[in-house]
Amino acid sequence: MYRCRIEKQSWEHSKLTPASGELDRLRRVLRLKDGAMVNVFDGHGRSGWARFTVDPADGVACLCRTERDPGSVAAPLPVVLFQSIPKATRMDWLVEKATELGVAEIVPLITERCVVRPTASQRGGNRLSRWRRLAQQAARQCGMDTVPKICEPLNFNTALEQVAGRSLAGLYGSLQPDALDLRRVFEEWQGSQVVTALFIGPEGDFTPDEYGCLRAAGMTAVNLGPRILRVETAALAALCIIGYELAWPDQRNQGDDHGVSRS
Repeated sequence: MYRCRIEKQSWEHSKLTPASGELDRLRRVLRLKDGAMVNVFDGHGRSGWARFTVDPADGVACLCRTERDPGSVAAPLPVVLFQSIPKATRMDWLVEKATELGVAEIVPLITERCVVRPTASQRGGNRLSRWRRLAQQAARQCGMDTVPKICEPLNFNTALEQVAGRSLAGLYGSLQPDALDLRRVFEEWQGSQVVTALFIGPEGDFTPDEYGCLRAAGMTAVNLGPRILRVETAALAALCIIGYELAWPDQRNQGDDHGVSRS
């Protein structure tokens, strides 16, 4: 199945406007032929079908709507991931995989022990554009109709203020002995319509002062099991647990329908 993201403002029109670079990808990379069907989505939860059409007179390609699907294939998880920026290209990989797991929003976080520390002038530059592009590509590949919002990096204290201002339920990954099991927390929250702010620390963990600020903000410390995980592994493990507890409970007993045996 061919997929293509459409600019939100053109959604109601019969001739759709693909996002930057998408039409060229369909024509030059995927080499679609005139009349091919394309699954289109606007990145905000809407999807449908369009026909790839090439004007025989001038060779200009376009997408013309044929029908519309009733809604999103998979709703995003109600999670805003405040992710301390890891070193090298690990954040690229993390953005891609977190998108595939259905995160609603990612806020790159600058903490005391972050190795990567973009300056104020760098926070909206090429790195942010790359993360947003990777999120769009991952959503297109995995069948998501919603592309997560990738925000500009925030300092730790500013991020805490944002959590309070948006009334998010706060959790933070912790290696401390008083941390609660993440699954148990969400079992207790079952049925409640909460949007969760999940803070994941950097290599070297949060500092004692940062732990103090997280506790003072009323956030809950959670652990992800007995092993010490890499930064990017911790974030994805947490999203898997949250997805299982909140978004996928109706699928737990459908294993036989998907070829999964249960003993």
